[in-house]
Amino acid sequence: MLYQMPALFLGSFLFGETVILAASFLSAQGFWSAWTVFFLSLLGTMSSDALWFLYGHKLLSFFHRWEKYRHHSERFLKTLERITGNHPHRALLFIKAVYGTRILTIIYLSLRKVNFGKFILFDLIGSAWWLAAITLFGWLAGKSIVNLMPFVDSLQYAALAIVFIVVVWRLTFTWLRKKIIKE
Repeated sequence: MLYQMPALFLGSFLFGETVILAASFLSAQGFWSAWTVFFLSLLGTMSSDALWFLYGHKLLSFFHRWEKYRHHSERFLKTLERITGNHPHRALLFIKAVYGTRILTIIYLSLRKVNFGKFILFDLIGSAWWLAAITLFGWLAGKSIVNLMPFVDSLQYAALAIVFIVVVWRLTFTWLRKKIIKE
C-alpha cells in the first residue's frame, strides 16, 4: 500500500498509458479510487511532458545524426506544421490520442519557442481529457470483466485481461498513427 501512489506517479511518468490503463483496471477492483489514478497520472504525465519540453530538443539533435531518424522526425514535424499553422500549441489538445506522437510533438513545440506557460495550459487540457478517457476505459473494462465472468477470482485472469487491454490499445493507436502520418 505504501508504494502504490509513487509507483503510479512514476509509472505514468515513464511508461504512460500502459500503466494508467492497468491502474484504472485495478481501481475497478477496489485497489484505489479512479480519482487517485486520474490525478496521479495527470501529475506524472505533466511532469514528463515538462521535462520533454525543456530538454527534448537536445535528444532530438543527438538522434538527427542518423539519416533514418532525421527523415522520420522531419516528415512528422512537417505534417504537424501543416496541421497546426500559426497555433502549434493547439496540437496538444488532440495529439495525446495519437499513439507514438506525443514526445516528438512536445519537442516540436519547444523548437517553435512556444511560451512555457501556454504549453503547460494546453498540455493540462489535452492531458486531462485524454487521461479521463483512459481512466474511464480501464475502469469500465475492470468492472465489465468482473461482472461478465464471476469466476475471475484468480489473479491470473486479471493479469491476462490487463495484458489483453494493453495489446488492443497499442495496436489500435499504432494503426491510427500510421494512418494519420500517411495522410
